Amino acid sequence: MRAFVHRWPFRGFAHNKALGWILSVLGRGDLRNGPRGPTLTHTQGRIYRVQGENREAWCPPRNRKLGRKKTSVKLLITIDTEEDDAWSDRQVIETRNVAFIGRFQELCDRYAFPPTWLTDEPVLADPAYAEVLGDAVAAGRAEIGAHLHPWACRPFPGDQMPDQSEKIYPHELGESEFRAKMERILSLAESGFGKRPVSYRAGRWGFAPEHIGWLSDMGIRIDCSVTPHISWKSYLGRKDGNGGIDYRGAERRPYWIHPDDVKRPGSGPMLELPMSVFYLGGPFQGMTGLGDQLRYSPVGKVLVKLQWHARPFRPWPGRGLGVLRSFYDAAREAGLPYLMLMFHSSELMPGGSPYNPDGASVERMYEQLDALFQFLTESGVTGSTLEAFAEPYFDREAQAEGRPALVGSPARA
Repeated sequence: MRAFVHRWPFRGFAHNKALGWILSVLGRGDLRNGPRGPTLTHTQGRIYRVQGENREAWCPPRNRKLGRKKTSVKLLITIDTEEDDAWSDRQVIETRNVAFIGRFQELCDRYAFPPTWLTDEPVLADPAYAEVLGDAVAAGRAEIGAHLHPWACRPFPGDQMPDQSEKIYPHELGESEFRAKMERILSLAESGFGKRPVSYRAGRWGFAPEHIGWLSDMGIRIDCSVTPHISWKSYLGRKDGNGGIDYRGAERRPYWIHPDDVKRPGSGPMLELPMSVFYLGGPFQGMTGLGDQLRYSPVGKVLVKLQWHARPFRPWPGRGLGVLRSFYDAAREAGLPYLMLMFHSSELMPGGSPYNPDGASVERMYEQLDALFQFLTESGVTGSTLEAFAEPYFDREAQAEGRPALVGSPARA
């Protein structure tokens, strides 16, 4: 009953004063005065949309104290640091957003949450980038990782910029082209920051088994491209291609990547730190496999409208602080060792992305992140770069004896 109290045809019951009072007393809702009288505005343990407002909120389950207990969950902040408005088809590649990233680094410094800047070639080629982040990286307050946008990363075939409307996936590149682009990214990072990156995220989440060996040869040890519960198959890269990677069924904990399937634990040389993706409400929290299948079926749009689909941990227009806080609760309930936050560097610049078209929207994002970081700090959460978090998994004894058998457990000395 309570799961559907806001959904047709049950919504009318929320305006019944007697039923609303009963549910409120039982701890299942909260009576508020609406335009038609007392209104039940939320249900316990559910995501709900605030009536009359373009935002969501979260009501924690009854009789549970959340968010103030000390926890071993780490916060891993990952920023896809890339050219301006990578969603557009403009035949111009600009990196004006570099001038705006220092402010976010300062916010991270204030809370001692060191971010990992997963950076693509155009940004690394901008001399201003090392000037903005050089001191933070040298002091260990930030990490520079690698990020590959094939359509924006030199060298280009024939030295001609490709069609910017064709956002090619990394897994659609041949080996020689992939290696050439990655080598340029790693060399630029080393020139600017004195060290080659060891962490990587594929552009548009396009990570494939053949990349494991290629990246390992170049010194990459950590990947964070896997998005559990999400399929990118319907999003084309090459116009005549087969779309993105289907990550449904992927493990949510850290694991050594299987050489034949990036979704499976194995004994390969690269560690996967999957993106934090959770079902936050609805009937599929305990039936994620079924939810994953239905999400990409003809009823998928209905599930999205009901907020019954899996969602990544990232700031989003209209997503309230309460929803972001609920990701922490979900990670703790699942016993996961970290919570990975992501967004794009261009979101820090007004007009740099579709999500933040103006200065006011950027300010709202900063207010949201500031409040989230304060909540996580008060909850006992500490931060880490990807490399620092992964270090226990790479200790010498684990290297000598083989990879840890238990998914999600660091190698023990």
